[in-house]
Amino acid sequence: KHVSTLSAKTKVSDSFDANISLQSDVADVSNSITTRTEAGLTYLHPINDVFAAEIKGLVGLKQKSGSNSFATWSIEPALKVNLPLNFDTTFAYRYRTSFSRVNEDESDNYKVALGYKLTKIDKVELSYDKTKGDGACDIKTLKYICPCGKDSGK
Repeated sequence: KHVSTLSAKTKVSDSFDANISLQSDVADVSNSITTRTEAGLTYLHPINDVFAAEIKGLVGLKQKSGSNSFATWSIEPALKVNLPLNFDTTFAYRYRTSFSRVNEDESDNYKVALGYKLTKIDKVELSYDKTKGDGACDIKTLKYICPCGKDSGK
């Protein structure tokens, strides 16, 4: 399975971010393509200088080769931890399902990520995701996270 993701988020207030994501999966054997388009909000609540709690809610559309598209929703709580020497880590869980039981699409996802802050506003991150249920897979990701727009210079 080959997975490509393009995502973006922007601040809408001190505590909320708006998110949008487009993900495409290509199955190794059948070459079938599954595309997910999702949008939602993330709420971040700092607990202290080390810990922060986050919750993300998304709604979206799943399209698979040869099938009708259908609407989905997901909820993702996370714990973020600031570590010494500009490192941080995230532990997250996501539950995703379709709005209609006619379209079975239910999955649980567990994620752990380790990031290194290059500056105050950008970082690199290595993550591991394990998805169980529909679309089960293990994904290892290396990404560069950079801000853009009006808040990028802060």
